[in-house]
Amino acid sequence: MAPLPANQDLLRGAGGGIPAEAVDAGLRWLRAGGPAPRPLSVHLDVTLRCAARCTHCAQWTWKERPDLDPARIDLLIATLQRWRVRTVTLGGGNPLLHPHLDRIAYGLRAAGIRVGLISEGGVPITPQTVRLVDECLSWIRFSIDGASREVHDRIRGVEGLFDTTTAGIRGLRAADTGAAVGVNFVVQRRNMHQIGPMVTLARQLDVDVLLFKLPHGSDPRRRYVPTAAEWSGIRDEVAGLAGALPDRPRTNLVRFAALLDELDATDVATGRPVRGHYLRHAARCFVPLFFLVIDPIGDVYPCDYLQADTRTETDDAWRSRPAYRAGNVFDDGDAVLDRLGDLLRATVHELPGAGHHECGTCTRFFQMNTALTAGRTGGPAPGGAAAPFL
Repeated sequence: MAPLPANQDLLRGAGGGIPAEAVDAGLRWLRAGGPAPRPLSVHLDVTLRCAARCTHCAQWTWKERPDLDPARIDLLIATLQRWRVRTVTLGGGNPLLHPHLDRIAYGLRAAGIRVGLISEGGVPITPQTVRLVDECLSWIRFSIDGASREVHDRIRGVEGLFDTTTAGIRGLRAADTGAAVGVNFVVQRRNMHQIGPMVTLARQLDVDVLLFKLPHGSDPRRRYVPTAAEWSGIRDEVAGLAGALPDRPRTNLVRFAALLDELDATDVATGRPVRGHYLRHAARCFVPLFFLVIDPIGDVYPCDYLQADTRTETDDAWRSRPAYRAGNVFDDGDAVLDRLGDLLRATVHELPGAGHHECGTCTRFFQMNTALTAGRTGGPAPGGAAAPFL
């Protein structure tokens, strides 16, 4: 099968798509079995502590949980190296809050693993942080959900967060580190009028990439997910902007415009943007062939969505998390890969086409899953075999 196209969110640090040989090996395993596939990319939550109180994320409301145990850092890195993991995304929470982040980042880099980091921007960038970014990271990405401090800080729930985040970005750009600097922007009701101004702000900050994201999750009070009519206006604005983009920063606005044309407006407006797409294409999930999530205590999940990482502890998706836990990397070692493979075969593979509620939020992997489903069944891949990922 031909290589899948580049996807900055799947193999974030790799700067490219999934190699054809990895795709072929994963599909052979699904057909014939054998040793469980090893992940190419891992999302590692080193802490769940966060400086923000976001409207669209409830992780900050969870009961307090421990950070990644410093005594287990070396064991974890050795495991990832043994699995031949290519890239690790350090997330959370805010990984900059972990007191031993330097050990984690330098250890991963020494093991030959490319490293990226996502920050909500609430931790000031110090000279020590600049050095870590320069020496260890392939990229660092900040969350900015407003082109003005008033909008951003209202969405993120912390006064002064906009100023801290933008100051950190300016500090990194001034230091001229070797890491690419990017910004995530979740389009929602309070900032949907600031898409154009956000492109302007990103240029002023001199970031390398600006990525626009769809909000997801249950939002019956309409605190953040736009209505179908509002999405129609957003789609028109994005289509207009996509035709006149500056050379820098690189954005996904052209892809974002195509996505809004492709997805059902009702699905997008109900916080399950890809549910109908998955149902129409009878899609299957292939994500655990290439990717997994490890939380701060070492529990392993197939993806962020089945981990329910942004849901409340009373949400049905959060309560269903145990069903998708593949074990603990510290207690079970390589056996978690066998259990993850068993989960994929038993349930996860069929979830998207069955209309599973959290799979309906899977904006990160849905194009990959649909393309691989079409490749396995011989049908045409929606948008062509080279349809770009978001």
